[in-house]
Amino acid sequence: MFRAATRDISVTTDGGKNWTDIQPSDLTSPQFSTPFQMDPNDANHLMIGGRDVEETGSGPSTTSSTWSKVYDLGTRDHPGDAAAASSSADPDNQLSAVDTLSYPAGSGAPTGPKTAVRGHASSEGPGMELVQARFQPSGA
Repeated sequence: MFRAATRDISVTTDGGKNWTDIQPSDLTSPQFSTPFQMDPNDANHLMIGGRDVEETGSGPSTTSSTWSKVYDLGTRDHPGDAAAASSSADPDNQLSAVDTLSYPAGSGAPTGPKTAVRGHASSEGPGMELVQARFQPSGA
C-alpha cells in the first residue's frame, strides 16, 4: 500500500502499522500534493513528479535512492530543458498529473529504449508537458 501527502510518498508492507518514506531523494519542486501513479498492469512500477518525472520498478522495495529520472519538465520559458535554471521570472514547470500504461510482452518479444518524450508548452503561461514512456513490466 502506498500513500502520498504533503510532498512525501510512503509504503507499508504490514497493513499500515509501519510506514517507510520512499520520496525520491532528488525530486525537484514537488507540489504540496505530489502526483504519483501505480501502474495498473504492474504494481511494482510507480511514477512521481515535480519538475522532473521519476519512476521505479521496485514496488514496496523502493527506497529514496531507487528512483530514476525519466524527464525534466524544465522551466516556463525553457520547457523540457534540464539545464534551465529557474527564477522568479522563469519558474519551474511542475507535474500536475501522471498516468501509466505498460503492456505485457509476449515470450521472446523484443524490448527497446523508452518511447520518445513528446510535449507542448506555451510561452504565454505555465506549460503543459505530456510525458510518454514505455515500461516493461516485471516478470514479462
